[in-house]
This record gives sequence, structure tokens and C-alpha cells, in this order.
Amino acid sequence: MSAPTSCTCSNAGRPGRSSTRPSARCGFSTVTLQQNWPLARLPYGKRPKRLPCVLSQEQVLRFLTAVQRPAHRMALTTAYATGLRVSEVVRLRIEDIDSARMLVHVCGKGNKERIVMLSSVLLGALRTYRRVHRPPRPWLFPGVKPGRPIHSKTIQRACRDARRAAGLTKRVTPHALRHCFATHLLEAGTDIRTLQALLGHAQLSTTALYTHCAAPAGDRHEEPPGSDRQRAGRVTPAPSRRPCPRGRPRWATSSAASAPRS
Repeated sequence: MSAPTSCTCSNAGRPGRSSTRPSARCGFSTVTLQQNWPLARLPYGKRPKRLPCVLSQEQVLRFLTAVQRPAHRMALTTAYATGLRVSEVVRLRIEDIDSARMLVHVCGKGNKERIVMLSSVLLGALRTYRRVHRPPRPWLFPGVKPGRPIHSKTIQRACRDARRAAGLTKRVTPHALRHCFATHLLEAGTDIRTLQALLGHAQLSTTALYTHCAAPAGDRHEEPPGSDRQRAGRVTPAPSRRPCPRGRPRWATSSAASAPRS
């Protein structure tokens, strides 16, 4: 047997976790196969597919109660009640709340517009939040810098602190609230196609992952509080890719709730 040729891996000999996988691949090619293949031609092993972290409704309530700042609590509550990504929550504008139709207009990835349901419970909480804290226009959750929305890392830090305060062992992130929203709606009987439209998924296979997270039919919970699942079937995504329409806010006061959206 001929002696193995030396490996030309750029990460070989470097300490740390980053050199573990390249060194193993180089060792397999040079020692086991007796080949001096370039590292770029050696395939990586498949990563294990893990199910997303999902909390129960009681754990979600305990987690949201543990959030210290009211603005952070309102942002995380909105993320759970609407299933939005954290990047979508922090960019919500006051004009995006359509109380006349009980909808929230969202500009997601790639500036793709969609609409999600707005429950009466969430609308009441948003009205209280706006009446007490009076966030300056145009952002629903303004940041420290004038004219800029709150940063997503601020929400992530508040989420981490609330998880510790609530004593939860699961890794709770703002995106985990999106997983909870989808799983709880599936457990409540929402159609998977409707859920795909609410989450803004391009592929149904992405939404189908939550079918593995839902509890069995005989041990399912009630629908998530404030979700208004009965209205979910009438929500459809907007087909066009254009910026969200900005109109006058008509949801800040209860007297204007019945006015049409301009």
C-alpha cells in the first residue's frame, strides 16, 4: 500500500470546531481511499432534520407574562397571534392594522405582500398599547433611533430574558412563537392550505412539517386564544408583489372600527 498523499485542506491544522469536519473528510479521502481529491469535491454528510420547538398554550401564556417591557410583550404577542416572522413584526406600521376587515397587511420576504387574520383580542390589546404608549408614526413598534423601527435583536434579547424568567427549559425564540401559532392552529382543525397562506410559505411541504408537531387527534388542545380560527378560512394571500398599501389608521379608537379602510 502506497503512503497517503498530503491533504491540501485550507482548514487542516487549525484549532476549533471549524476544522473538525474538513479534517475528517480529508482523512477519509487520503488515508482510507488513498486519493488526493480536492476538498470541494468531497460531499458533506446530511444534517439530521429536527422538529421545531413548540410550546403548549399554557407555556406560551407564562412566557408572554414574563416579558418585562410592555412594547416587547406586545411585539411578541403579535408574533404569536399572527404567526409573523420577527422581521415582519418589527416592520409593522400603524396603517397595516385594518380593523374594518379584521386583517393585518404584511410585507414579507422579497417584498411579497400577504394578509393575516386579526383577532378581536389582539385588536383590543393593540388599542390599549397605542393609547397608553402612543408610539410615534409610522412604526407600530418604534426603536430608539427616531424614525426607525425596533431592532429584531432587541426582541430576541427580550425573548431570551423572558424564557429565563419563566423557567422554561425549551429554547424559545421569536420564531418559535411562529411554530406555536402554526401547530396550535393545526391542532384546532385549520386546513393546511389555509395555514400555508397565513404563514406565507411558497411550498406546501414547508407547511407540512407542522403536521409532525401537532398532537394526536385524541389529545388536541383548544384553538389558540385570540386566534379567531373561524375566520381563518376566508384569508387568502395577495397575489401581487408590491409594497403594502398605506392608508389612514382607523383602528386606534373603537369608534372608527366600523369605518372602511382608505
